[in-house]
Amino acid sequence: MGICAGASSDGAEDGEGGAISSELRMEEFTAAKEARLRALGGEIITRDLTYNPGPNVAVRVSMPGAGMMAGPEAQAEAEAKAEEARRIAEAEAAVTRAEEEARARAEAEAAAATAAAAAAAGVLVEDSASGGEEDVYKPKVSTWGMFPRPKDISEAYGGGRNLKPGQELETPKQKAERERSYAAALAAYKFKAGLEVDPEDEEKAAKVYEEGMEFFADGKLKAAYDKFEKAIALVPVKTKYGGLATLQKAIVLDSVGNHEAAQKLYKSIATHGVAQVSKKAKQMLFSFEAMDFMKADKFSYAVKKEEYDKYFRGAADRRKVYVASEEERQQDEANARTATLVALAVILGPVFAVGALALQR
Repeated sequence: MGICAGASSDGAEDGEGGAISSELRMEEFTAAKEARLRALGGEIITRDLTYNPGPNVAVRVSMPGAGMMAGPEAQAEAEAKAEEARRIAEAEAAVTRAEEEARARAEAEAAAATAAAAAAAGVLVEDSASGGEEDVYKPKVSTWGMFPRPKDISEAYGGGRNLKPGQELETPKQKAERERSYAAALAAYKFKAGLEVDPEDEEKAAKVYEEGMEFFADGKLKAAYDKFEKAIALVPVKTKYGGLATLQKAIVLDSVGNHEAAQKLYKSIATHGVAQVSKKAKQMLFSFEAMDFMKADKFSYAVKKEEYDKYFRGAADRRKVYVASEEERQQDEANARTATLVALAVILGPVFAVGALALQR
Protein backbone atom coordinates (compact mmCIF):
# COMPACT_ATOMS: atom_id res chain seq x y z
CA MET A 1 0.00 0.00 0.00
CA GLY A 2 1.38 3.40 -0.90
CA ILE A 3 0.59 6.69 0.85
CA CYS A 4 1.09 10.19 -0.47
CA ALA A 5 -0.23 13.58 0.61
CA GLY A 6 -0.09 17.20 -0.37
CA ALA A 7 1.28 18.18 3.02
CA SER A 8 3.98 16.59 5.13
CA SER A 9 2.91 13.15 6.28
CA ASP A 10 5.93 12.05 8.22
CA GLY A 11 4.27 11.53 11.55
CA ALA A 12 1.42 11.27 13.92
CA GLU A 13 0.73 13.63 16.79
CA ASP A 14 3.18 12.02 19.15
CA GLY A 15 4.30 15.23 20.70
CA GLU A 16 4.31 18.94 20.25
CA GLY A 17 6.16 18.71 16.93
CA GLY A 18 3.85 15.99 15.55
CA ALA A 19 6.74 13.64 14.65
CA ILE A 20 6.44 9.87 14.69
CA SER A 21 8.26 8.18 17.50
CA SER A 22 11.12 5.96 16.39
CA GLU A 23 10.13 3.40 19.02
CA LEU A 24 6.83 2.56 17.31
CA ARG A 25 6.38 -0.78 15.62
CA MET A 26 5.72 -0.94 11.88
CA GLU A 27 1.94 -1.43 12.15
CA GLU A 28 1.69 1.36 14.75
CA PHE A 29 3.71 3.66 12.50
CA THR A 30 1.39 2.95 9.52
CA ALA A 31 -1.75 3.51 11.64
CA ALA A 32 -0.36 6.79 12.94
CA LYS A 33 0.54 7.90 9.45
CA GLU A 34 -2.96 7.15 8.11
CA ALA A 35 -4.51 9.02 11.02
CA ARG A 36 -2.31 11.98 10.15
CA LEU A 37 -3.44 11.81 6.52
CA ARG A 38 -7.08 11.77 7.53
CA ALA A 39 -6.54 15.02 9.37
CA LEU A 40 -4.53 16.69 6.60
CA GLY A 41 -6.34 15.28 3.56
CA GLY A 42 -4.26 12.92 1.46
CA GLU A 43 -4.27 10.07 -1.01
CA ILE A 44 -3.81 6.35 -0.44
CA ILE A 45 -2.87 3.89 -3.21
CA THR A 46 -3.89 0.31 -2.54
CA ARG A 47 -4.80 -2.96 -4.31
CA ASP A 48 -7.67 -3.66 -1.92
CA LEU A 49 -10.85 -2.56 -3.71
CA THR A 50 -12.80 -2.60 -0.42
CA TYR A 51 -10.33 -0.51 1.59
CA ASN A 52 -11.97 2.54 3.20
CA PRO A 53 -9.55 4.77 5.17
CA GLY A 54 -12.29 7.18 6.22
CA PRO A 55 -13.37 10.68 5.21
CA ASN A 56 -11.11 13.38 3.84
CA VAL A 57 -8.78 10.82 2.22
CA ALA A 58 -8.72 10.08 -1.53
CA VAL A 59 -8.15 6.51 -2.69
CA ARG A 60 -6.60 5.24 -5.91
CA VAL A 61 -6.74 1.53 -6.69
CA SER A 62 -3.91 -0.40 -8.31
CA MET A 63 -5.47 -3.08 -10.54
CA PRO A 64 -3.80 -6.39 -9.60
CA GLY A 65 -2.49 -8.63 -12.36
CA ALA A 66 -2.54 -6.09 -15.21
CA GLY A 67 -0.27 -3.46 -13.63
CA MET A 68 -2.67 -0.60 -14.45
CA MET A 69 -3.97 2.28 -12.37
CA ALA A 70 -7.56 3.39 -12.15
CA GLY A 71 -9.14 6.44 -10.58
CA PRO A 72 -12.84 7.22 -10.08
CA GLU A 73 -13.90 4.14 -12.09
CA ALA A 74 -11.98 1.80 -9.77
CA GLN A 75 -13.48 3.61 -6.79
CA ALA A 76 -16.96 2.96 -8.20
CA GLU A 77 -16.06 -0.70 -8.70
CA ALA A 78 -14.76 -0.89 -5.15
CA GLU A 79 -17.99 0.59 -3.83
CA ALA A 80 -20.04 -1.87 -5.89
CA LYS A 81 -18.04 -4.84 -4.58
CA ALA A 82 -18.25 -3.53 -1.05
CA GLU A 83 -22.01 -3.19 -1.40
CA GLU A 84 -22.27 -6.76 -2.70
CA ALA A 85 -20.14 -8.03 0.21
CA ARG A 86 -22.31 -6.07 2.64
CA ARG A 87 -25.51 -7.58 1.23
CA ILE A 88 -24.06 -11.10 1.46
CA ALA A 89 -22.94 -10.47 5.03
CA GLU A 90 -26.39 -9.16 5.99
CA ALA A 91 -28.08 -12.20 4.44
CA GLU A 92 -25.75 -14.58 6.27
CA ALA A 93 -26.24 -12.68 9.52
CA ALA A 94 -30.02 -12.94 9.09
CA VAL A 95 -29.74 -16.69 8.59
CA THR A 96 -27.48 -17.00 11.63
CA ARG A 97 -29.88 -14.98 13.78
CA ALA A 98 -32.83 -17.05 12.60
CA GLU A 99 -30.99 -20.29 13.41
CA GLU A 100 -29.99 -19.03 16.86
CA GLU A 101 -33.52 -17.91 17.63
CA ALA A 102 -34.96 -21.23 16.49
CA ARG A 103 -32.40 -23.12 18.56
CA ALA A 104 -33.14 -21.00 21.63
CA ARG A 105 -36.87 -21.54 21.25
CA ALA A 106 -36.36 -25.27 20.74
CA GLU A 107 -34.23 -25.46 23.89
CA ALA A 108 -36.80 -23.51 25.87
CA GLU A 109 -39.63 -25.73 24.67
CA ALA A 110 -37.55 -28.84 25.39
CA ALA A 111 -36.84 -27.58 28.91
CA ALA A 112 -40.52 -26.87 29.46
CA ALA A 113 -41.45 -30.31 28.18
CA THR A 114 -38.81 -31.87 30.42
CA ALA A 115 -40.15 -30.04 33.46
CA ALA A 116 -43.73 -31.03 32.66
CA ALA A 117 -42.82 -34.67 32.12
CA ALA A 118 -40.77 -34.76 35.32
CA ALA A 119 -43.58 -33.16 37.30
CA ALA A 120 -46.04 -35.71 35.95
CA ALA A 121 -43.75 -38.57 36.97
CA GLY A 122 -43.12 -37.06 40.39
CA VAL A 123 -39.55 -36.16 39.63
CA LEU A 124 -38.20 -32.85 40.86
CA VAL A 125 -36.11 -31.03 38.33
CA GLU A 126 -33.26 -29.25 40.03
CA ASP A 127 -32.15 -25.88 38.84
CA SER A 128 -28.88 -25.87 36.92
CA ALA A 129 -27.42 -23.34 39.31
CA SER A 130 -27.94 -25.67 42.27
CA GLY A 131 -25.97 -28.60 40.91
CA GLY A 132 -28.35 -30.01 38.27
CA GLU A 133 -25.49 -30.25 35.80
CA GLU A 134 -24.42 -33.53 37.40
CA ASP A 135 -27.37 -35.30 35.73
CA VAL A 136 -26.64 -33.79 32.30
CA TYR A 137 -24.69 -35.66 29.66
CA LYS A 138 -22.62 -33.61 27.20
CA PRO A 139 -21.28 -35.55 24.17
CA LYS A 140 -17.52 -35.47 23.72
CA VAL A 141 -17.70 -36.17 19.96
CA SER A 142 -19.79 -34.05 17.59
CA THR A 143 -21.12 -37.11 15.78
CA TRP A 144 -22.82 -38.18 19.02
CA GLY A 145 -24.75 -34.91 19.31
CA MET A 146 -24.16 -31.20 19.76
CA PHE A 147 -26.04 -30.21 22.93
CA PRO A 148 -26.19 -31.44 26.53
CA ARG A 149 -29.02 -33.82 27.37
CA PRO A 150 -30.21 -35.83 30.38
CA LYS A 151 -28.23 -38.93 31.14
CA ASP A 152 -31.45 -40.95 31.41
CA ILE A 153 -33.81 -39.69 28.72
CA SER A 154 -36.57 -42.13 29.59
CA GLU A 155 -36.62 -40.99 33.21
CA ALA A 156 -36.37 -37.30 32.37
CA TYR A 157 -39.13 -37.38 29.74
CA GLY A 158 -41.42 -39.83 31.50
CA GLY A 159 -40.62 -42.98 29.59
CA GLY A 160 -40.27 -41.53 26.11
CA ARG A 161 -42.79 -40.26 23.58
CA ASN A 162 -45.42 -42.41 21.98
CA LEU A 163 -46.64 -41.30 18.55
CA LYS A 164 -50.05 -42.36 17.39
CA PRO A 165 -51.01 -42.76 13.70
CA GLY A 166 -51.69 -39.35 12.19
CA GLN A 167 -50.30 -37.45 15.19
CA GLU A 168 -48.51 -34.18 14.40
CA LEU A 169 -44.76 -34.27 14.99
CA GLU A 170 -44.55 -30.55 15.70
CA THR A 171 -46.83 -27.72 16.63
CA PRO A 172 -48.04 -25.20 13.99
CA LYS A 173 -45.77 -22.59 15.59
CA GLN A 174 -42.72 -24.84 15.34
CA LYS A 175 -43.58 -25.70 11.75
CA ALA A 176 -43.93 -22.03 10.77
CA GLU A 177 -40.63 -21.19 12.47
CA ARG A 178 -38.86 -24.05 10.69
CA GLU A 179 -40.23 -23.00 7.30
CA ARG A 180 -39.23 -19.38 7.89
CA SER A 181 -35.68 -20.38 8.84
CA TYR A 182 -35.47 -22.66 5.80
CA ALA A 183 -36.71 -19.91 3.47
CA ALA A 184 -34.16 -17.42 4.85
CA ALA A 185 -31.30 -19.91 4.44
CA LEU A 186 -32.40 -20.77 0.90
CA ALA A 187 -32.64 -17.09 -0.08
CA ALA A 188 -29.14 -16.41 1.28
CA TYR A 189 -27.73 -19.38 -0.63
CA LYS A 190 -29.39 -18.33 -3.91
CA PHE A 191 -28.05 -14.80 -3.56
CA LYS A 192 -24.53 -15.99 -2.78
CA ALA A 193 -24.58 -18.55 -5.59
CA GLY A 194 -25.75 -15.95 -8.11
CA LEU A 195 -29.07 -17.69 -8.76
CA GLU A 196 -31.05 -14.53 -8.03
CA VAL A 197 -29.81 -11.35 -9.71
CA ASP A 198 -31.46 -8.00 -10.15
CA PRO A 199 -32.65 -7.84 -13.81
CA GLU A 200 -31.42 -4.25 -14.11
CA ASP A 201 -27.92 -5.21 -12.93
CA GLU A 202 -27.88 -8.18 -15.30
CA GLU A 203 -28.91 -5.95 -18.22
CA LYS A 204 -26.18 -3.43 -17.36
CA ALA A 205 -23.61 -6.22 -17.11
CA ALA A 206 -24.65 -7.59 -20.51
CA LYS A 207 -24.30 -4.15 -22.11
CA VAL A 208 -20.87 -3.52 -20.53
CA TYR A 209 -19.73 -7.00 -21.59
CA GLU A 210 -20.71 -6.37 -25.23
CA GLU A 211 -18.82 -3.07 -25.18
CA GLY A 212 -15.77 -4.89 -23.86
CA MET A 213 -16.03 -7.47 -26.64
CA GLU A 214 -16.06 -4.67 -29.24
CA PHE A 215 -12.88 -3.21 -27.76
CA PHE A 216 -11.35 -6.70 -27.64
CA ALA A 217 -12.15 -7.29 -31.33
CA ASP A 218 -10.45 -3.99 -32.20
CA GLY A 219 -7.33 -4.96 -30.28
CA LYS A 220 -7.87 -2.37 -27.51
CA LEU A 221 -7.00 -4.68 -24.63
CA LYS A 222 -6.73 -2.00 -21.93
CA ALA A 223 -10.23 -0.66 -22.64
CA ALA A 224 -11.63 -4.19 -22.92
CA TYR A 225 -10.06 -5.15 -19.57
CA ASP A 226 -11.75 -2.18 -17.86
CA LYS A 227 -15.15 -3.12 -19.31
CA PHE A 228 -14.85 -6.75 -18.21
CA GLU A 229 -13.90 -5.59 -14.71
CA LYS A 230 -17.03 -3.42 -14.55
CA ALA A 231 -19.22 -6.32 -15.68
CA ILE A 232 -17.77 -8.55 -12.95
CA ALA A 233 -18.48 -5.84 -10.36
CA LEU A 234 -22.15 -5.65 -11.40
CA VAL A 235 -23.09 -9.34 -11.12
CA PRO A 236 -21.69 -12.41 -9.32
CA VAL A 237 -19.15 -14.53 -11.18
CA LYS A 238 -21.50 -17.54 -11.11
CA THR A 239 -23.99 -15.77 -13.37
CA LYS A 240 -23.82 -15.98 -17.17
CA TYR A 241 -22.29 -12.57 -17.84
CA GLY A 242 -20.16 -12.72 -14.70
CA GLY A 243 -18.59 -15.94 -16.01
CA LEU A 244 -18.19 -14.63 -19.57
CA ALA A 245 -16.58 -11.42 -18.32
CA THR A 246 -14.18 -13.41 -16.12
CA LEU A 247 -13.27 -15.63 -19.07
CA GLN A 248 -12.51 -12.65 -21.33
CA LYS A 249 -10.55 -10.97 -18.54
CA ALA A 250 -8.37 -14.08 -18.30
CA ILE A 251 -7.88 -14.11 -22.07
CA VAL A 252 -6.78 -10.46 -22.00
CA LEU A 253 -4.26 -11.20 -19.23
CA ASP A 254 -3.04 -14.21 -21.18
CA SER A 255 -2.64 -12.04 -24.29
CA VAL A 256 -0.43 -9.49 -22.53
CA GLY A 257 1.81 -12.20 -21.07
CA ASN A 258 0.42 -12.45 -17.53
CA HIS A 259 -0.03 -16.22 -17.80
CA GLU A 260 -0.09 -17.03 -14.06
CA ALA A 261 -2.99 -14.66 -13.31
CA ALA A 262 -4.85 -15.93 -16.38
CA GLN A 263 -4.39 -19.55 -15.34
CA LYS A 264 -5.84 -18.82 -11.88
CA LEU A 265 -8.94 -17.25 -13.46
CA TYR A 266 -9.35 -20.22 -15.81
CA LYS A 267 -9.27 -22.59 -12.83
CA SER A 268 -11.85 -20.51 -10.94
CA ILE A 269 -14.42 -20.87 -13.74
CA ALA A 270 -13.56 -24.39 -14.96
CA THR A 271 -16.67 -25.72 -13.17
CA HIS A 272 -18.93 -22.80 -14.07
CA GLY A 273 -22.63 -23.49 -14.51
CA VAL A 274 -22.65 -22.01 -18.03
CA ALA A 275 -21.32 -24.64 -20.44
CA GLN A 276 -19.84 -22.05 -22.80
CA VAL A 277 -17.69 -20.64 -20.00
CA SER A 278 -16.55 -23.90 -18.42
CA LYS A 279 -15.75 -25.55 -21.78
CA LYS A 280 -13.57 -22.65 -22.96
CA ALA A 281 -11.82 -22.42 -19.57
CA LYS A 282 -10.97 -26.14 -19.64
CA GLN A 283 -9.61 -25.78 -23.20
CA MET A 284 -7.35 -22.94 -22.12
CA LEU A 285 -6.16 -24.90 -19.08
CA PHE A 286 -5.35 -27.84 -21.35
CA SER A 287 -3.15 -25.55 -23.44
CA PHE A 288 -1.09 -24.83 -20.31
CA GLU A 289 -0.80 -28.56 -19.61
CA ALA A 290 0.27 -29.23 -23.20
CA MET A 291 2.88 -26.48 -23.01
CA ASP A 292 4.34 -28.02 -19.84
CA PHE A 293 4.31 -31.51 -21.36
CA MET A 294 6.07 -30.34 -24.53
CA LYS A 295 8.48 -28.24 -22.44
CA ALA A 296 7.74 -25.29 -24.69
CA ASP A 297 9.14 -22.92 -22.10
CA LYS A 298 12.55 -24.60 -22.23
CA PHE A 299 13.52 -23.47 -25.73
CA SER A 300 13.15 -20.40 -27.95
CA TYR A 301 12.00 -19.95 -31.53
CA ALA A 302 13.99 -16.74 -31.93
CA VAL A 303 16.14 -16.67 -35.11
CA LYS A 304 19.56 -15.01 -35.36
CA LYS A 305 19.80 -13.44 -38.78
CA GLU A 306 23.55 -13.71 -39.14
CA GLU A 307 23.48 -17.51 -38.80
CA TYR A 308 21.68 -17.92 -42.14
CA ASP A 309 23.37 -15.16 -44.18
CA LYS A 310 25.94 -17.56 -45.55
CA TYR A 311 23.18 -19.62 -47.18
CA PHE A 312 20.95 -16.92 -48.64
CA ARG A 313 22.93 -13.71 -48.84
CA GLY A 314 24.69 -14.49 -52.09
CA ALA A 315 21.52 -15.43 -53.96
CA ALA A 316 19.39 -12.69 -52.46
CA ASP A 317 21.76 -9.76 -52.94
CA ARG A 318 20.96 -8.37 -56.41
CA ARG A 319 23.30 -5.42 -56.15
CA LYS A 320 26.37 -7.52 -57.03
CA VAL A 321 27.01 -8.81 -60.66
CA TYR A 322 29.51 -11.58 -61.33
CA VAL A 323 32.19 -10.72 -63.98
CA ALA A 324 34.16 -13.60 -65.53
CA SER A 325 37.91 -13.43 -66.01
CA GLU A 326 39.62 -13.37 -69.45
CA GLU A 327 40.63 -17.03 -69.20
CA GLU A 328 37.10 -18.04 -68.32
CA ARG A 329 35.75 -15.99 -71.27
CA GLN A 330 38.15 -17.67 -73.76
CA GLN A 331 37.30 -21.09 -72.39
CA ASP A 332 33.59 -20.36 -72.81
CA GLU A 333 34.16 -19.30 -76.48
CA ALA A 334 36.13 -22.50 -77.22
CA ASN A 335 33.40 -24.61 -75.67
CA ALA A 336 30.84 -22.77 -77.75
CA ARG A 337 32.78 -23.46 -81.02
CA THR A 338 33.15 -27.14 -80.14
CA ALA A 339 29.45 -27.41 -79.42
CA THR A 340 28.69 -25.76 -82.79
CA LEU A 341 30.87 -28.21 -84.72
CA VAL A 342 29.32 -31.18 -82.98
CA ALA A 343 25.84 -29.91 -83.78
CA LEU A 344 26.72 -29.45 -87.50
CA ALA A 345 28.21 -32.93 -87.64
CA VAL A 346 25.08 -34.44 -86.20
CA ILE A 347 22.85 -32.55 -88.63
CA LEU A 348 24.90 -32.83 -91.84
CA GLY A 349 26.33 -36.33 -91.29
CA PRO A 350 23.19 -38.18 -92.46
CA VAL A 351 22.92 -35.89 -95.52
CA PHE A 352 26.44 -36.69 -96.66
CA ALA A 353 25.86 -40.42 -96.09
CA VAL A 354 22.73 -40.45 -98.27
CA GLY A 355 24.50 -38.47 -101.01
CA ALA A 356 27.41 -40.92 -101.06
CA LEU A 357 25.08 -43.88 -101.50
CA ALA A 358 23.30 -42.14 -104.34
CA LEU A 359 26.58 -41.53 -106.22
CA GLN A 360 27.62 -45.16 -105.88
CA ARG A 361 24.50 -46.27 -107.76
